Amino acid sequence: MASQPKIFGSSIGLNIELPQEQAPNSYQTISLDFRYFFVRKVMFVRYSIGYVGMPGGFGTLDELFESLTLMQTNKIYPMPVILFGSQFWGGLIDWIKTTLIEFETISQEDLDLIKITDDPQEVLEIMLEHRQWKHKQREQGKAHYDLII
Repeated sequence: MASQPKIFGSSIGLNIELPQEQAPNSYQTISLDFRYFFVRKVMFVRYSIGYVGMPGGFGTLDELFESLTLMQTNKIYPMPVILFGSQFWGGLIDWIKTTLIEFETISQEDLDLIKITDDPQEVLEIMLEHRQWKHKQREQGKAHYDLII
């Protein structure tokens, strides 16, 4: 059995109970199971400091667009949305540019909420930079948007 890497802090998994789903990630220090997608999404947007979208299906897209919509409408404070894997996500970004922006259903600023990368180190740097910014905002007593549900 391979030894697990040292984890500094908590790695919390929000798992969905589905018949065809795999077991929870073995690197989670806390594993929470949800029966309904909407409850799981509330937990994602309420307690996250950022989002990293890995290649996935409709559920991944649902969570991605929910978080973007809540930030776009100022229902939650802005945080990084990083799509990992330019080959997988590139077509979606192209469609957003050529359709949603062209038809003026979103603005360029909305698209600027999304970062795309193939570099795990860049993901880490973006998240750490945001965490430092958020901490500085709290120290200065600046208000954040809170989830309104």
